[in-house]
Amino acid sequence: MWNGIYDWVDVSPDWIDRLRIPPPIHLYLLIVLIVVALPQRAVRPFILYTGLVCLWLFLGLPFTLCVIAASLIIFSITQPLARWAQRTNRPAWPTGIGWAAIHLMYLPCFFISLPFVPEMQPGELTQFCGIGFMVLKASQFVFDSCRGKLPDIRWHQFLTFMTFLPTFRLGPVDTCQHFVDELETCKTRIEWRSVLYGFYRIAIGTAKMLVVVLWIEPRFFADPYNIPFGQEFFNDAASEPIGTIWIKAYMFFFRVFFIFSGYSDGAIGLSRIMGIRTPENFRYPLLATNIVDFWRRWHISMGVWLRDYIYIPLGGYGRPIFATAVVFAYCGLWHFPAYWGAWFFVIVQTISITITRKWRARRKARGIEASQVSQAATGVGSRVLAVLGWALTMHIMVFTVLFVHDHIHSGLRVIGRMFGLYG
Repeated sequence: MWNGIYDWVDVSPDWIDRLRIPPPIHLYLLIVLIVVALPQRAVRPFILYTGLVCLWLFLGLPFTLCVIAASLIIFSITQPLARWAQRTNRPAWPTGIGWAAIHLMYLPCFFISLPFVPEMQPGELTQFCGIGFMVLKASQFVFDSCRGKLPDIRWHQFLTFMTFLPTFRLGPVDTCQHFVDELETCKTRIEWRSVLYGFYRIAIGTAKMLVVVLWIEPRFFADPYNIPFGQEFFNDAASEPIGTIWIKAYMFFFRVFFIFSGYSDGAIGLSRIMGIRTPENFRYPLLATNIVDFWRRWHISMGVWLRDYIYIPLGGYGRPIFATAVVFAYCGLWHFPAYWGAWFFVIVQTISITITRKWRARRKARGIEASQVSQAATGVGSRVLAVLGWALTMHIMVFTVLFVHDHIHSGLRVIGRMFGLYG
């Protein structure tokens, strides 16, 4: 009972590892199909309670109780903070206090592991078990509540928002008001087209996950404890041939893309079958020809969150370099706060985006159309330069993924070996 299904079923370590990469289609598909047959008034409690049961089964009872308790604490402290903000008409201090409380609860989670998961790595609980995305949703709830945008949200609606199972572990990130509006009217949007589209997205997501499970991992990352961050790949980099380490670095980037976008496809599909329109998360990021365009295509829902709740409040359009650096600092520390890779991530991305923006602005000032500017990294529109811009963008992101996912060496051991060091 304490550890969910792991107390009752003899699950091999290999299958536990497979559960550590959340599949886009799982037991919840059966629950989704039941939702289609329920009346509207029964949908929210059914989604809430079945979601909590699934969390208990797959992540354990202590984890589920902590999720409920954290949600209750956040909801409870937000109410007086919102009243304070509305009384003084100064939401900055209440919002800051709420955010500080949320992130103080978040910090210890990086170093907590689940007892039934062998070799659980630091940061796995936050990034692959939903805690990180709970922080984004809770922070958005505090921010909007302190500005009077969420006057009528009730506790059971908030808890459903925080624990909505299709998006719980890896997003996409929604806003509380949009999710509640979708949930309370979802039955009006259930029709055969939306159901078919939902199954189509689930199929696409499943295909992406199968590429990882059946090809990328067995061929390039065979060690069972490479899941989910691939730490053995980073640890053993010095002993790999240079050509092999380059190929593995590319495959690691594709592995991250297929897992993340595949899960998002599955989450969007499951939600759509229930009549809930979840935000889009990926829009062909591998076709981006500059770094700015890439971030408009990759993890779109979190990009919107960072724009609305950090970049714009910091005056990003008037202080773009400062606001961009803060956005990527938050993003890096949100991934994992105790390593140098977060700061490499900030430096590389801020410099790359700043150079791209200035180059595009210069080209636009010379009379080149905005559509041409966005077509290639240089803004010229030539196919050759577009290919060069695409190659540069992809390599920046390959190195970025290495920085972010290596919590011990910050990607430096792999990158050093790629350029002939450590051999």
